[in-house]
Amino acid sequence: MDRQNSGYQAEAFVARHLEHVGFTVLERNYKKSYGEIDLIAHKGSLLIFVEVKMRTDAYFDPAELITPSKQRKIITVAQEYIDRKTNGNMDCRFDVALVEGKNSEPQITYLTDAFGAQ
Repeated sequence: MDRQNSGYQAEAFVARHLEHVGFTVLERNYKKSYGEIDLIAHKGSLLIFVEVKMRTDAYFDPAELITPSKQRKIITVAQEYIDRKTNGNMDCRFDVALVEGKNSEPQITYLTDAFGAQ
């Protein structure tokens, strides 16, 4: 399976996980010329921006996976999304979903509030 396809499957897996815990997925692969957000979802007044990372082994170091540069891009795209698509009355959070596995039984490590828009 190619990298793009496994990334799409990881995002679909995380989207199902979010829906299972009560979120509504609003966007997948929300793209702007300066960056992309893998998933955008909400539950009540909480809007979350989720970066999904797929690995075939069990080693994850979130500090290495979501670099400060990548965080800034996600935050910039998120701000644009908030400005265009919401009334601004939502709490926002940046999460990271780490998906590990090769076949039909991937495992997810879900990091809530993984970084912020300081």
